[in-house]
Formats: sequence, C-alpha cells, structure tokens
Amino acid sequence: MIRFAATVTTLLMAMSIQSAFAQARVAILHLAPFADTLDGTAVNIAANGTVLFENVKFKDFVDYTELPAGEYTIDIIPVGATDPAISETLTLSDGVDYSAFAVGDGVKQDLALVAVVDENNAPADAANVAVRVIHAAPFAADVANTTVSIRTAGGDVVNGLTQVPYLGNSGFFDIPADTYDLKVASVDGSVNLIDPLPALLPAGAAVTIYAIGDGMNQPLGIIAFPVG
Repeated sequence: MIRFAATVTTLLMAMSIQSAFAQARVAILHLAPFADTLDGTAVNIAANGTVLFENVKFKDFVDYTELPAGEYTIDIIPVGATDPAISETLTLSDGVDYSAFAVGDGVKQDLALVAVVDENNAPADAANVAVRVIHAAPFAADVANTTVSIRTAGGDVVNGLTQVPYLGNSGFFDIPADTYDLKVASVDGSVNLIDPLPALLPAGAAVTIYAIGDGMNQPLGIIAFPVG
C-alpha cells in the first residue's frame, strides 16, 4: 500500500509561494526489481529532502501529483535505510505531465530514475487509443541481449517494433481501441518472453505499456499506466 507522507502538504505550500501558477504533474512508477521479495523492494520517495511517498513497492505506481514547476532532487530510499539507492535531478516545466520510473536491478543493469514526457491529449480519432511501449525489463547485462520485438498473439509486429532495447521508448502511436493480446518476444518472434493475458486498451486513453522484471529477482511481466 502506498502511503502519502504528511509532509507533502508542507512542501507543496512552501514551493507554491514562489510558483503559484506554474504547475507540472508527475506520476512515479517503481519498476526496479532489485530484491527477490516485494517487501524487499519497498522504498520511500523524497523530493528536495522531503519524503512524499512511503512504502512504495515494485509494480506500484503513484498517480499524477501536481507540483510547482522547477528543479527537484528525487531520492529513492529503501525502507529502513538512510541513504538513497537512486538520486536524480528532474526539471519540471509548467503545464507538462511526466512519468518518472525507477528501473534496474543493481546487478544486470544499474539502478536509475528515468523521466519521460506524457502526451495525455485524446487521440484525434475518438475510437483510437494512444499507446507507447517502454522496455524497462533489465533481464540481461549486455543491452544488445535485451532487445525484443512487440507482437500480437498471432506473431504480427506492432507498429514496426522489432528492435526495442532496454530503455527503448516507442513514443505514442494510435491504434483502434480494443482488447489486445500482446507479446514481448525475441527479435525474430520465435520465443515469447512476456505473454500476459489479453487486456482492454480503452478508446480515448493514452496508455504506456512497460515491460518489467529481470527474470531473476522478479518475473518478467508488463504494467500499463494508468490503466493498471
């Protein structure tokens, strides 16, 4: 369960004095499989030294939180520790939505926090869904060996995504809203690496599909933000 620290209100009030009308929105996702139990992955997340979220575990995400535009040092601190496992500086611009996701397992791939700009405008065609694919599964130490393709259940390549490396980002593309049975496969499609159940991608939404897990501490899988 994600807990919002009481001090978040204090931080927002203090910073809003300087930037009353300059606001950004940030969603935070914990996609870093650095421990072999979910409790072992639990972290607290701080911005500029103030803890905003507590007990965030692998596969948890914090929906959009409004923050004054500006520069933030984001620290991700394992529960029970004092030193951050990840510390990154993010610059947030007025009126922009971001997703910041923790990645890496600390063995095959380094721990890091990656921020991407979200496009939350509805697709031009109301019957479509805007989809983005991000490879956040650190299952090999050599980035070349993490390369995957994105395919349908029948093996058809989705939007030309045949060479997606670790931390690869497809950008948003529109497809008809429907229930999709998508796979993360080897480049040639001969091996399914991630084979989730079919999922509904709803009309008018903007959805990011993250490949997650390292196949060692945590199993390979996907999470779709913000639909879960």
